[in-house]
Amino acid sequence: MATAITVTSPLTTTQITTIETNTASTDVILTLAKIVLTPAQDKAKLTVGVIKSSEITDVNTSFVKTNTKGVPSTLDVSIYQADILYMAVLKGIQATMLQHYNEVTTLVEVSQHNLMIKTNAILANVRIVAKTDKGVSDAKDALDLKYFTRASASVGSVNTIGEGVVMVLSGINPNKPFANTEKTMLQILNVGGSSANAIRVNGFTSAHLPKEWVNIVVTNLSTTDAGGFEVFMK
Repeated sequence: MATAITVTSPLTTTQITTIETNTASTDVILTLAKIVLTPAQDKAKLTVGVIKSSEITDVNTSFVKTNTKGVPSTLDVSIYQADILYMAVLKGIQATMLQHYNEVTTLVEVSQHNLMIKTNAILANVRIVAKTDKGVSDAKDALDLKYFTRASASVGSVNTIGEGVVMVLSGINPNKPFANTEKTMLQILNVGGSSANAIRVNGFTSAHLPKEWVNIVVTNLSTTDAGGFEVFMK
């Protein structure tokens, strides 16, 4: 039987307000810096994983900073160096935000766990009371119909996706959930859609896609771990 997890230091109202205020400030900044890509630009983006990131660093060290004759005369070295620093700063911000996301996700999961234990206790008592109370019985039947009616089992299509890989799938059944079966975070977008509408699915969770998303682009946002997912095809 599941047992409740003790929350020793729940977020206070003041702490929550501070987080919300800081998040709002960050949102304002990121909105100003936001780059809206066209479908063609989004599709043509170069995938830069761990190996390619290392290549950029080595080229900067071996040529831009030393053997400068290898650098095209049309390339502004000062701008290239600024790009290197800017990318490093962005990666630092990305890592911090991802850490915060993972920490908040754990808080949410623990909260859901504890609440589900109490909810199950209520449902167990409901089934006893329903035997003698029509109102409770009718409400129980409605919930049973909504949550405990099982459709016939079907098997989805299981896929693996490498580090930083982008995969296009056609013929998806959007009425079935998209399940992330590994720890990596995946990003989903309908083919030709705006990157602003992309859906991110955390590890070992699932998401229901918009009904018009029959053809999708799946991106493994991790540059260090392979991922996996299950989808249902039409």
